[in-house]
Amino acid sequence: MKKKFLATLCVVGAFGVLCTPARAQSEPQHPLQVSLAAQKIEVTNGKETFKDAGRVKPGDVIEYRSVYVNRGKESLKGVSGTLPIPTGTEYIIESANPSNVNANTVANPAYAPAPLTRTISVNGAARTVRVPASEYKSLRWDLGEIRAGERRAVSLRVRVLSNQFEKATPTKQ
Repeated sequence: MKKKFLATLCVVGAFGVLCTPARAQSEPQHPLQVSLAAQKIEVTNGKETFKDAGRVKPGDVIEYRSVYVNRGKESLKGVSGTLPIPTGTEYIIESANPSNVNANTVANPAYAPAPLTRTISVNGAARTVRVPASEYKSLRWDLGEIRAGERRAVSLRVRVLSNQFEKATPTKQ
């Protein structure tokens, strides 16, 4: 039986760690388990360390890491994972892991390979430029097939711009 899943995580922000949504007891458990961790990155003497992201301030770097685990008995095909860029943060260009990722912006919700570019006119001549990091809205990875018991992880980094964060919940489609 071919199954296709789109797992989307919407983050609470750098002040918390988000887990999968609670389910009604009568609803069967979804075979794709999704978890999200947020960690503050600190650099000391050129070495990165990961700290609790419970308290952050403007300028701090946060890494969001999402893990997708197939708890079912069959392979899941066509799995995509999406991480939004929280309000009050800015995506750090090329920090996505794996690096083969698609991105979108508020102005252009269609996903395209990152880094995003656009064509502008300079003195009547067309010029291709990179879309500023401040315009990125979310990243999406094509995770392909996830076999029973297998796990896949994706991550991105953001820089905290303010103490205003968007509150949302994870969803699966």
